[in-house]
Amino acid sequence: MSESPSQEEPKPAQENGEENKERKQEATNRNEPIEENGEENKERKQEATNRNEPIESSQSSAPSSALDFNKDGEEETTDEIKSEESKLEEQPGISTVKESKIEISKNVVIREPASVVFNLDQTVLDSKLDLPWKKNLFERVEARAQAMQQKILDKDKLKKELEKQAEKKIPKETLAKEWFNIDNMTLNTRAYLLDKLLPTLVAGMEHIVSRMKEKIKEKQEQRETISQVKVQVANLRKQALQEQFNEWILDPKGTIPMKVYISAHIADLKSEIFEELLKHLCHSADEFREVIKTDMRRQMFVEVFLHCDCGKVGFLNRQRTLALLETFYDQSPTMLRRLLRNPRQWPLLEFEEIELPEFWGDKDNQKHIYEDFDNVFLEMNTSLSEKNASTKQKQQRETIAGQDPNKILNEDLNSESITAQGQPKGATVRPGSRRGHFLLDLLETAKKKVEKDKACEPKSQKIEGKPWPGELLTCDLKKYVKCEDEEQAKLIYGNSRFTDLHSIIRNIQSYKEVKGRSAFNGVSLNLLQFVQFLETFVGEDAPLSASETLTSFFKWGYAETKEEKMRDLEEAIQNTSQIRRGLLLEALFQLWDSDGSGFLDLNEVDELLYTYKEGMEKEAMKTAKLHIQFPKPHPGQEVRLSSKQFQKYIELVVSELRGNEDQVLESLVEFLMTTLERSHFEGLRNSARRKWLHQIQHAAETSGVSLEPVYTETFKALTQDAQVHGNKKISAHISLLEENRLLPHRGAVLLRNVACTLDDAPFVLNKVLYRDMKGISFTVIDKGKPVHVPQVQHHGNIFFWNDSRKENEKNGSFLALPLQNAHMRIFGVLAIDTLRDPQKINIFLPHEIRFYQGVANVFSTAYHYVHSREHILHVVITGISWLYDIIPDINAISTYFIEPSPEQGSDYVLRNMMVTGPLGLTEIHKNPPTIFRKTCIFRDFLFKCIDSSEVLLASVCGENHIAIPLRERTGEALGALDFNIGKRKMLFYREFKDLQKMVKVTQAACYEILDELSGEKEKNRVLEIENAGEVQQAGVLFFRIMLQELQKSLRQLTSMDFVSLLLYDYRSAIQSNKSLTASQLHELEANAKLVPEILTAVILFIHPELESSHELEIWDKCKLYFNKHLVDSICAFDPTEKNVKVNLKLIGNYLKGHSRINVWKSHSIVMEYLYHWSHICLALIELKIKLSGAIIPPLPSKTDSCVYAKMPGASLLGKC
Repeated sequence: MSESPSQEEPKPAQENGEENKERKQEATNRNEPIEENGEENKERKQEATNRNEPIESSQSSAPSSALDFNKDGEEETTDEIKSEESKLEEQPGISTVKESKIEISKNVVIREPASVVFNLDQTVLDSKLDLPWKKNLFERVEARAQAMQQKILDKDKLKKELEKQAEKKIPKETLAKEWFNIDNMTLNTRAYLLDKLLPTLVAGMEHIVSRMKEKIKEKQEQRETISQVKVQVANLRKQALQEQFNEWILDPKGTIPMKVYISAHIADLKSEIFEELLKHLCHSADEFREVIKTDMRRQMFVEVFLHCDCGKVGFLNRQRTLALLETFYDQSPTMLRRLLRNPRQWPLLEFEEIELPEFWGDKDNQKHIYEDFDNVFLEMNTSLSEKNASTKQKQQRETIAGQDPNKILNEDLNSESITAQGQPKGATVRPGSRRGHFLLDLLETAKKKVEKDKACEPKSQKIEGKPWPGELLTCDLKKYVKCEDEEQAKLIYGNSRFTDLHSIIRNIQSYKEVKGRSAFNGVSLNLLQFVQFLETFVGEDAPLSASETLTSFFKWGYAETKEEKMRDLEEAIQNTSQIRRGLLLEALFQLWDSDGSGFLDLNEVDELLYTYKEGMEKEAMKTAKLHIQFPKPHPGQEVRLSSKQFQKYIELVVSELRGNEDQVLESLVEFLMTTLERSHFEGLRNSARRKWLHQIQHAAETSGVSLEPVYTETFKALTQDAQVHGNKKISAHISLLEENRLLPHRGAVLLRNVACTLDDAPFVLNKVLYRDMKGISFTVIDKGKPVHVPQVQHHGNIFFWNDSRKENEKNGSFLALPLQNAHMRIFGVLAIDTLRDPQKINIFLPHEIRFYQGVANVFSTAYHYVHSREHILHVVITGISWLYDIIPDINAISTYFIEPSPEQGSDYVLRNMMVTGPLGLTEIHKNPPTIFRKTCIFRDFLFKCIDSSEVLLASVCGENHIAIPLRERTGEALGALDFNIGKRKMLFYREFKDLQKMVKVTQAACYEILDELSGEKEKNRVLEIENAGEVQQAGVLFFRIMLQELQKSLRQLTSMDFVSLLLYDYRSAIQSNKSLTASQLHELEANAKLVPEILTAVILFIHPELESSHELEIWDKCKLYFNKHLVDSICAFDPTEKNVKVNLKLIGNYLKGHSRINVWKSHSIVMEYLYHWSHICLALIELKIKLSGAIIPPLPSKTDSCVYAKMPGASLLGKC
């Protein structure tokens, strides 16, 4: 019986070892591919076929084809062929050696069909059944062999294609090899070719070499020419820079007062870029001249201040300064008065100093900041247009007269206009023609004349005839202004009585990072504010002689009586004393509150105070307690005093004691300081904790209006203190209260986890806790005090966010603290636990709990600090949207907030929070750009505005700016609004008044937001929509304050203001002016409809039931509804009430046809008030309709780089 394939295990075929080894060695010596032992492989293949076994070829390659050569004659192929072969080499199990004219590769695994054997006996069948694994093995091997076979077939097909491509190219090495072939058959042929062909080849090679030498010489000459040209260009550029250097004002040493390295960077610039650089330097030189002129002017004003401040108190009276400016303005000639700014108008006057009717209803153009600006501007534009037209005609006549009459180009030059690209319209210029050359030369000359910049003309080295001393003396006026708290701190450092407080006061001073801002108080002006005030009055266009005249006038006119000087001196002393008291009491409070909790127990304070002078002043101290309103007692009848409340209480106690108040206070502070017993370790722990608490507030101030850094620093403070002072590993999360709108049956409010430590994020973040769930957080909210659970495994009412935690892992302590705002209202919970601590029992100690209370307190302050800035941005966006629809010509409005500088020794930086473009669309930045003072040499007007907290008008790069500070309640600036009005010197009077309205309302809204969040005032809710929440209130606050201003103004109107408006007969006015043109008549008809339609719209707000009445269409009947009762209803109208339902479309149809300009030209105060009142009501109603999403502040999310916003309601306003 024949042997069955299954009776023998398959073995891979192997090479003949010795023979292959010798052949490999031989191939290696010849540097040829190694070939297999063909006969041996053939026999083994046959044997494997008979046994039905797979054949595995050796790793050697097949013989080379006719195009394969040794190392000296190796084939040269293209990069494409090589890349294809490299791809083949990367395929596993496939050889990459070329095999031509071979039908099937020797690397192919062939498996023939198994032979069918009949009449097998049972033993064979049984053996097959006993070995099923062999069948599976053969099936897998067969599948693999077929796959490998297909790959090899594909490879062979690709190789054939590559070989066909290679055969088309004969390598140079092949020719060389043929020449040196020693075969006798071809020797005579080669000798003949050498005799006949070599001379021709030599001649050809000589010719090629000659041409190569010529090209090399040509290249050398080109390089020399280019080098010479580069040298000439470099010399010309150096000469141009030298000429440009003369454009700058030089100091006495003949240098520019700044390090400028230009020559090293201009070598590789293109000509166009170099010309632009020269132009930029010319304009920068002009800007620098203006900087020097401003510095010289400011030096004059500094001298005036120092001369008038006889008592050296550091400030001058603001009202007396205004009075002198008004006198100087009235006595100035008309031409100078048009350059000066009117001191009776904003910004020299504050909004509080302008009467409400004048602010909202004054339409006298003569009261502009620039006298008669509107008329002068219009006359100037008209004269410039006429002048340009006459100049153009004159130039055309000169061009025609100066041309050669024999040339035929006159008609072409008169009929063809030159485009912006320098090519004539409607003509085709042939470059080779005489006419074409002439036209091109003419165009190039005209183009150069147009591009010539007048700013680069030679200028004098003097400023209005005055030489420059070479130093900018007033570039930093803050050095003239004393920082009183630093002066008082130095005095305390020198007093040995308060040694224990020195380190604390140093920390307080170091933590006060934003310094150098002057507070506006409306009564006095320090040196910085005085100089800025006079600079705003004089302006940038007035000559230095006008400033000299003003300084002489001030020195002569400013005089104070002896009583005024004494009063100013007493006020300065009182301010100094107040600053010293504040430093001592704040340091004493921090010494007393060694754990950083942020409060002191009133009973503990009284207990120590009553021991002063052995209790002799106890009654006086009890009397002082009658004059102060303490905060409400906490649960447990504990009255806690914050730092401000503690200072106020001690000052009241001192006022009841006998003796000089300053001496008594210092004596009391010394007594309390020495009585308090604090160890060195407690002092170090207190210092570390104060630093961590400061980092939380610092994160809020430098966050760019984002809470993420605040959360990060809060958890960092908790974990660091737990590790250093508690030897614990803690977890923490913050949850905030929200209104439960989706599932109200589970409670009116819910707690949402908004932040947590990193390890707990998968289980805690964004999770919600309802009242019907386990947990003690709502107990903390209800009771308003911390709850400490020492062992959570035994409590029974603790909710574990990580439900996969095992029972034996639920060991640890849990502490929940309420988060309270300045009004002591709870808005969230701070939760801390030790579940991740390896110790089984690890409770929170009392000093740790007190510090965590301090963290909760500082976090609350930082949280509301960020939200106050968010609300202010929301108000500003609303105000800007309102303004852009009535003043569309503003180029841009940029909003800035101040932040502590990241650099040591610097005061503050500005963050560009958002920019509003010409279309009124506001771009809000997620990561606001930072602006440093040192990088704003020519744009420092923003920092001047912040430093002085005053409005500043500046011109930068040909564009005019109005920088307006946003002030805190202290009078210091928290930010600024930069209005870019473009090339115009100033807005028209109507636009200027509307700008004032927007700024006044925005500042009033800022005051209200800051007062509410600081706890100084209770929340003011006027409109019904404001009760929906803080975010909703911020969204409507701008419109609500403006509505209140208008209602107050309407109440101040007399009945005659309304009667004179209603008695005017508009139809007779139209009929009496039939002689007007069609356009004039159309404008008159529009104005005639202004009053009836606006009054009709107002009536529909108060009486919406009249919308279907025909009486409103008849003017004589419609005006009867306008009475005192209607005016009272207007003044008390709340458009956001639920029962207010008006026809917005109908009212909008009455209003949309009347623009802001038409209302202004009507010269009616009543129409001015009612026009704004109607549009504000429409905006508020629209916000009420879109309450769910329209009022949310459009701040960027985590994934946004910026967002664009335009608040609703603005589109309802009439366009100009």
